[in-house]
Amino acid sequence: MGHQLIMQTLMEGARRWGIELSAVQVEQFRLYYEDLVAWNKRINLTAITEPEAAQSRHFLDSLSLLRLNQPHNGFYRWNGGPLLTVECRMADVGAGAGFPGLALKIARPDLRLCLVESVGKKAVFLRHVADSLGFEDVEIVVERAETLGRDVRYRNGFDVVLARGVAALRALTELCLPLTRQGGFFVAYKKGQADDEVRDAQTALGLLGGQLCWKEEYELPGMEGEHALLVIQKTSATPDRFPRQPGIPTKRPL
Repeated sequence: MGHQLIMQTLMEGARRWGIELSAVQVEQFRLYYEDLVAWNKRINLTAITEPEAAQSRHFLDSLSLLRLNQPHNGFYRWNGGPLLTVECRMADVGAGAGFPGLALKIARPDLRLCLVESVGKKAVFLRHVADSLGFEDVEIVVERAETLGRDVRYRNGFDVVLARGVAALRALTELCLPLTRQGGFFVAYKKGQADDEVRDAQTALGLLGGQLCWKEEYELPGMEGEHALLVIQKTSATPDRFPRQPGIPTKRPL
């Protein structure tokens, strides 16, 4: 009963989006939140730790991608079918404290998740949370996305690649599309309508083989401002010269 009251914002928000969380999943989110608050006292994970804000800004925001996986009257919210197919291979670039990747893994335990985080202390936290929640199939890679994008084990290796709050879209495109398989999707979580970012990223998208195919706008309970998911499909191969050396995509975006 206690944890249901604590996680009420999460449960009600998810239900409004057609996402039903089991009692086990709600408890996993509660444990995740407790670990986040405890570890945040030792390492800088997030500035948002107040319970209601964390449920909305961290957990619900992460789960917003599942809105696109909810069929309504036989049709999906967008015309491309489900983004997260059963057991799809998904990467979270710049995973930080695990949003959105680990939150999505709780809601969709079938996902094969790879968390990419270059900061060792944050990677230790991610490993702790994944282990404490009983996820044996979560891979955590302590590496920069630019290096991973040139590694044959990971390049073109993911059905869906996610990034939330890492960099501007024109830079993110170079970090994420090399990891995305052709025909797969790169999804950027953005605050605001993000129209300017989309316009600025057209050159990068063209060079790297991506095409914006959907923009999903939504609001979060108790949070001001709009949020948007930018769904980019990889329609052609990324040239071998990308990504450039670590640091260059953000310092000199295409």
